[in-house]
Amino acid sequence: NLVKLPKFDDMVKEFLSYSENHHEPRTYELHDDNCNTLLRWFRGKRLDEISPKLAEKFKEERSQEKCSNNKERTISPATVNRGLTTLKALYNHAINIHELPVKNSTQKVKYQEEVPKEIKILTLQEEED
Repeated sequence: NLVKLPKFDDMVKEFLSYSENHHEPRTYELHDDNCNTLLRWFRGKRLDEISPKLAEKFKEERSQEKCSNNKERTISPATVNRGLTTLKALYNHAINIHELPVKNSTQKVKYQEEVPKEIKILTLQEEED
């Protein structure tokens, strides 16, 4: 009995509708932004066509993109990871809502290492200036 899995584009609409009604506004906005980005890689694909290899390609290519607000810098690992988190959540949502007999193929995709931003400790003199 072959199950035809939904297309990523359709699941984005469904997931964002769910997110808007079940998540905090900032979380929904993050998912919305991430879904717009993810559609550039996965538009037109069925969920079963989104393999770990394809998710890794997303990570690699996304991390090479330039920041929209600073063309000198590339997208940070944290930003790439937030996109991957949305992808995993969307996939899990599709599996749960549609009771799909599949595993989340993105689940084993590892996050990029995030380097904490440098924190500057001010002296009392610097703070007073």
